[in-house]
Amino acid sequence: MIFECPDKTKVRKLSVEDRTSHGRRLVNEYERSSGVSWAPDSRRFFVNDDFGSNGSLSYVIDPSTLKTVDLSKMITDNDADAKQFLKAGHSYLRAKHWLNSHELLVVLFGHFDEGPAHGFTIQYRVDLNAGARKLSQRSVEQPQ
Repeated sequence: MIFECPDKTKVRKLSVEDRTSHGRRLVNEYERSSGVSWAPDSRRFFVNDDFGSNGSLSYVIDPSTLKTVDLSKMITDNDADAKQFLKAGHSYLRAKHWLNSHELLVVLFGHFDEGPAHGFTIQYRVDLNAGARKLSQRSVEQPQ
């Protein structure tokens, strides 16, 4: 995996490189910051794309095919209530870590901008083979 950021004011590029041919394939370009973590078996990796000061999304990518799984879609397919939190004024969906080679701990947190302001934190266990399961949900009232 190669992460290029020659100038901090420019787009960051994430590529994968074949070990034998040294050929590179662009995974994606990121405007702001991103985080990456390989699965324990190295068959996939996740990317947390912090696309703006008010949001982030997470994806799991197969480096051999570049097939991408949008974790927000997996979560909303299994928890329809998650859509409202993903549309909040500040909504951050981040994969935290791999639990095993096909499961991740994912956290959705943020806050609604409309009054009364309140924050939220929801944890999910995402199984790439079977879907997402909500582990916990917490609401936080913001001070006025």
